[in-house]
Amino acid sequence: MALRSRRFDVPKRGWDSNDQLNRDQRALAFCEALISSAGASLILVNGEWGAGKTFFLDRCAEILRSAHDPKPHVVEFNAWRQSHFKDPLLDLTHCLTARLDETHSRSLREVAAAAARNMAMNVNDEVARRTLGLLDVNHFRQESENRWEDAEKDLRAFQQRLLEEASQRQIILLIDEVDRCVPSHALQIIETARHVFCVEGVQLVIAVNQDSLEHSIRDTYGSGYDAERYLRRFVDSTYQLPDPPANVVAGYIDERLSETGRLPPELFDSSCQASKLLSLAILSPARSIRDVDIAVRLMLLVLADIRAQHELLVERGSTLELAQTIDFATMVVVLRLAAPDSYRLLVQSPTDGMGAWRALQQKLGYHFDYRHTELKTSEYLHAFFACLIALGGTGAVGDVPTVRREDVMPIFAERSIDSLVSRISTLRRTQLSGDETLQIPMSLEMPIQDWARIIDQEMPALSGPIDA
Repeated sequence: MALRSRRFDVPKRGWDSNDQLNRDQRALAFCEALISSAGASLILVNGEWGAGKTFFLDRCAEILRSAHDPKPHVVEFNAWRQSHFKDPLLDLTHCLTARLDETHSRSLREVAAAAARNMAMNVNDEVARRTLGLLDVNHFRQESENRWEDAEKDLRAFQQRLLEEASQRQIILLIDEVDRCVPSHALQIIETARHVFCVEGVQLVIAVNQDSLEHSIRDTYGSGYDAERYLRRFVDSTYQLPDPPANVVAGYIDERLSETGRLPPELFDSSCQASKLLSLAILSPARSIRDVDIAVRLMLLVLADIRAQHELLVERGSTLELAQTIDFATMVVVLRLAAPDSYRLLVQSPTDGMGAWRALQQKLGYHFDYRHTELKTSEYLHAFFACLIALGGTGAVGDVPTVRREDVMPIFAERSIDSLVSRISTLRRTQLSGDETLQIPMSLEMPIQDWARIIDQEMPALSGPIDA
């Protein structure tokens, strides 16, 4: 892609606040490349559902609008909320012209309106039905037999006028929420953006989940269709929006938990692992950053009576600190979010922590393979495993937990076994005085089923009763 020679420069004030997921520097670098492009391009911003694509595009819009002159004209289109006519040409042209300055866009609007009318008439009369009368195609219908030629002429005129506008001021069109549209409409948006709006000086950025989009393509054209090759016909480049690191997610969760003001202060002690454990659920394939709200809500419910539950455990001989009890309760929330089958197994067999681990490993093992997993994520998984085995209270000989090689591969390296055993043992004992150590029996059960009842009332989608 051609590059402009001018330097990209933006003042930092106004767009650098509240960057909880460390995305600002990525957005800044992305905008620098975007604003430097002199040609036409269509770029996909690819990320999992809920990975923060909307936040990323919103931040890009803020950065681009704060650029020093000559600043680009930034147009934001929400494909899900602003597809009023369900016709991409109509919706995109309306959004574009509605946001251009009146003195410079009147003629563009006129040409766009003509192109939109003729293009709509040459689709079929279903347009009128699909827009519930908002667009009366018959009102615009011409008697001419050359409507196709008229539409083609108007379309070329629209593109020429758009080119003139973009030569005066670069246009950057940010399209979001395509994933929420029905598959056929999502594809129409991408095709229209490419064929109609991709002229020199116009940069198109579309946020999508590419896997989901390719699935929609195969649904439309057949299961054997080469969806990736299809996309390459329309897309110039793809920007992969990475998952935030585990420690960043944990910090974000910690902040969200603290905002509630209704959780025990021990939750924020340095010894408490709750936010780190929850980050693993959010980073699992089944969840996303958007699910932090669900996690926070479940934590509020599960920890509402945690002090009374902890006192009861102490009466039964436990010497765990309240922060550790919070970690155990958090583990049940994590399992429900990340691995429902593992959660159900633990709830039905509260003394089978190792069985719950194996069920989780079968589902997520290769997603969290230590050979490819970020360092902080591996560290949190270490705590996760230790908490789960200690929580389940099983697989022990003489109160010393038994961990085999097949129990930890591929999530942990084999050399991690000794440290895992040590960590599990630490969770089950406390130093009293001098060299005297009180071992908490591995058979001491936690109120797992009590926590699960609360969770299932909030998220009742799982089948099977919880035994009393």
